[in-house]
Amino acid sequence: MTAIALPAQTPLFRIARGVLLPVLAISAYAIASQTFGRGGGTWDNSPVLLGIHLATVVPALPLGAWVLRARKGDARHKMAGRIWAMAMMITAIVSLWLRNDDGSMSPIHIFSFMTMFSIPMGIYYAKIGNIAAHRSAMFGPYVGLAIAGMFAFLPGRLLGTLVFG
Repeated sequence: MTAIALPAQTPLFRIARGVLLPVLAISAYAIASQTFGRGGGTWDNSPVLLGIHLATVVPALPLGAWVLRARKGDARHKMAGRIWAMAMMITAIVSLWLRNDDGSMSPIHIFSFMTMFSIPMGIYYAKIGNIAAHRSAMFGPYVGLAIAGMFAFLPGRLLGTLVFG
């Protein structure tokens, strides 16, 4: 008689419980706290949040490039990949609190949600040995990071104004 694996015993369920569910909870909290919370739903793009966002996103760009170009599978790739994935997840989560002046999300936020889904899936694929899917899942957020970074410097956006006046 063979044992049947319960859903709670599968690797995907453990990843969902350990990573995806907290990310979704934080995302829901970010949206709810700003929609129904203090200040009548006004968004507070605080310097602390922007600082956290920039402190994780700025190093993620060159580190991600290195991880994509470096030799795969060795200890350095794995450690740098873990640091990059953590930085990207923090960047994506914090971005939910960074909104337009009217409190709306911009199209750039699509990359945040994509990242919060794709990074855990990429980790899952690496753990089960599906390296092609892992590579694809991790490449998408890096491209999204580069595209979102370019949009962040457009005129009228905070970084564009800070850098170009």
